[in-house]
Amino acid sequence: MIADVEVGALLSGGFEASIIAAIALPVRAETGKNRLRSFSVGSEGSADPGIDRAGGDLIPSRNRIDPSRQFAPRL
Repeated sequence: MIADVEVGALLSGGFEASIIAAIALPVRAETGKNRLRSFSVGSEGSADPGIDRAGGDLIPSRNRIDPSRQFAPRL
């Protein structure tokens, strides 16, 4: 993965996003970068914010991923 800007992954809490992030790690390591930045977004007052947060917590803890979480205000 070569880019003019930092490469990251959006973790939605779903299985597919986790797989893509896990596959991206060794590809990113080939370019000399051994960590991947991740992002997850939730909404305040959501009916089930725990699921999104669980995905955003579990994947980075098991891999070389630097997490960043954002919570949007309720619309």
